Amino acid sequence: MLSVLTTAETGLWSSYLNLMSSYDFHHTCFYHTLAEKEEGCFANLLVYKKNKYTIVLPLILREVMVNNKSTGYWDATSVYGYAGPLVSDTQVTPDVIESFQEELLHFFIECNIISVFSRLHPCFPFQKRILRGMGDVQAWGKTVSIDLKQASEIQRQQYRKSLKSELNQLRKKHSVTIRSYSTEDDLSIFIKLYYQNMERVGADPEYYFDKDYFIRFFEQDDFISELVLAEKDENLIAGAIFTFTSHLV
Repeated sequence: MLSVLTTAETGLWSSYLNLMSSYDFHHTCFYHTLAEKEEGCFANLLVYKKNKYTIVLPLILREVMVNNKSTGYWDATSVYGYAGPLVSDTQVTPDVIESFQEELLHFFIECNIISVFSRLHPCFPFQKRILRGMGDVQAWGKTVSIDLKQASEIQRQQYRKSLKSELNQLRKKHSVTIRSYSTEDDLSIFIKLYYQNMERVGADPEYYFDKDYFIRFFEQDDFISELVLAEKDENLIAGAIFTFTSHLV
């Protein structure tokens, strides 16, 4: 049977994620509370258990409106980032997957959900098998992953030639230092740099996260996050937020 958790059930949400073979910060309860700030948007974790297997699927439910009036229908989507279904054992059997899909379809019908979209995680190939037959899976763009268990020398061999050259020049000149952020001023400058990048790429307004968004990102307990800054001549010139979840960075 399929059970449905809300973001108010933080502890239970986290306990199910800890049963999974892998998960990323996009699956966490905290990250879904950020998405719920949008009016009329609700986050749920769908949980299915059969035999020794558990399958979970986080979704955002949004009411379908026409001319600012409710239609009584909903659509389901994933949070910004890579979510998709998770399973406690990647060797899950076909009969469990079939039962999960039947329960999931029943949930969609019961809740008047007329469309569903989930952005799958590029490092979890088992997700396609769990959803096979329920709709189309399309590849859109590319992501890059690095096996951090490899020796540093092996990792660097995979860098493009121009990147190797740029890194070598920086090392020789000792012109750039890397450090973690330590003050509120650091965070303010990072946000300013972030906004400048959003302007450069012509991003939609929804990607201009406010300062509270970033502060909450570092104060939550669902995963580890760290802001790393690049400094040149005592001026911050770049930064990036790194997340640490399960075995993923």
